[in-house]
Amino acid sequence: MWYAYDIETYPNFFSITFINIAWKHFYAYIEADINKDRPVKEILIAEGVKDDSIYIYVDTGQEDFIIDDLKDFLREKVDVLFGYNNSEYDDLMLDLILKNKLELQSKPFIRLATLFEANELIIDYSNRYLSRQTLKINDEVNPLAKLGVECVDLMSLHYLNKLRVSLKQVAIIMQWHRIQDLPLPPGTYITEDQHEDIIDYNINDVLITIKLFIYGINEFNLRLFINKQYGINVSSDARSKVGDKIFTKLYEDATGTNKKSFSYKKTERRRVKLVDVITPKLEFKTKELQSLLIRLKEKTIIIGNDNSKTSLDEEVLIGESKFVVKLGGLHGKDTPDIFNTTDRYSIIDADVGSYYPNLIVNEKICPLI
Repeated sequence: MWYAYDIETYPNFFSITFINIAWKHFYAYIEADINKDRPVKEILIAEGVKDDSIYIYVDTGQEDFIIDDLKDFLREKVDVLFGYNNSEYDDLMLDLILKNKLELQSKPFIRLATLFEANELIIDYSNRYLSRQTLKINDEVNPLAKLGVECVDLMSLHYLNKLRVSLKQVAIIMQWHRIQDLPLPPGTYITEDQHEDIIDYNINDVLITIKLFIYGINEFNLRLFINKQYGINVSSDARSKVGDKIFTKLYEDATGTNKKSFSYKKTERRRVKLVDVITPKLEFKTKELQSLLIRLKEKTIIIGNDNSKTSLDEEVLIGESKFVVKLGGLHGKDTPDIFNTTDRYSIIDADVGSYYPNLIVNEKICPLI
């Protein structure tokens, strides 16, 4: 089964909430939450726990053998885990628990201290590879993978990791009914009467994650198809990385080589004359754009140099709008304003489909042999 999950870590309290992506009471729970109907929420959660739609792992340092229960749940019930930024945090914490199960289970008094220390380390590093090295978690012997569990990071799938968009920002964009920060600051020692508030917050984050999954279901289904079609794993990858992996796979199959043998062979260029990369087919009719094209063809870019003479920063006026051409593309320099549709005017957002692939195909662009 497929579950969304999220972890909360405090010095004396640790919880993981797993909720089935297809939980039948998803919308009923949201309605109860909107109405602040706590008794109904508790009933729905209890039913979810009973039918394995929900599993809530709580560790206060007093429990024995709870890691065995967690491991059994993951092995017997879970095929895929969905999270938000889980590849950088939650997956690491789960792997740490499973990898050190014997030691942590036999020493409940140091278990929470170990988990909180790992939590602080991961947050400080903000890099899964450094975190894994320090925590001595080997990707090749991934404890979750050994249980048959695949992890999918919806943050990276939707390219939100590059923009550092938080789950709260995603919730706002999706018009989620409840936007809530941590009920207690990180590092707080939790009292017993505060446990329920932390778990309730944890559940809300998991439900937001499920909503994001529903929103992007077509994106994930596409990745499942690609995984099967090409024999690669792109489940957590953004579109650009998916294309890169497919291209690499096709090149490997066509040449009989592997990525390690050709990835380092790319041509390093310190200097690029734009006239060499602008297609001779390109023509403009207006004087403004003809002048821009001449200036661009005269330009030589020095890689890594921000000098105005060797960087790209050309302005052009198209109609009444000013644009600037930079290395990343064409950018508007509009005065901020508010635009509304009227009976006479509509707001239309136009984009170009497969822009770069079409350029590559039509211009017959390929690596030099």
